[in-house]
Amino acid sequence: MAFNQIEQLKNELRARPLLRNNQYEVFVAGPNCLGSNTSDLFWAQEVTVPGRALSTREIRTFGPQRDMPYERLYSGDLEITFVSQKGENIRAYFEKWMDCIIDPFENTISEDRDEYLGGIEIDVLLENGDVTAQYAVFEVFPKSISPVNLSYTSVNEYVTFSVSFSFRSYEHIQK
Repeated sequence: MAFNQIEQLKNELRARPLLRNNQYEVFVAGPNCLGSNTSDLFWAQEVTVPGRALSTREIRTFGPQRDMPYERLYSGDLEITFVSQKGENIRAYFEKWMDCIIDPFENTISEDRDEYLGGIEIDVLLENGDVTAQYAVFEVFPKSISPVNLSYTSVNEYVTFSVSFSFRSYEHIQK
């Protein structure tokens, strides 16, 4: 898009402002096994939304080979780094969620997948707080929780930990 005048650029940016990667909210809908039937806002320091690709197979019917797509691929897991706050034990929440999947005492896997699946919604915000885009992530469960690093030399840092979520698919919704 070429702009002949600076006023055209200013008008375009007013009409369609640039999105900032630090304006977002994360809502987690926990599984049935935790008695959670609502989405809760979690304070996430960093979110890595996975990429998307198509698997292809080379096919030759006539002439040069062609790549033919046959399935969707999502590159990696959904990675979210959470900030720990006094009075809220977010890490314990995800540990309990993992205990719903594999019982920590009997070491048995839950037979009902629907009991431990949840969902995550990531809202991308404008500067005024309005939601402009949304990632709805389906069939989610925590796959791993990172260690928590504590250090006397980390004076100006917060206690954080990352959770890697497995998921089936996501939908990117423009508002």
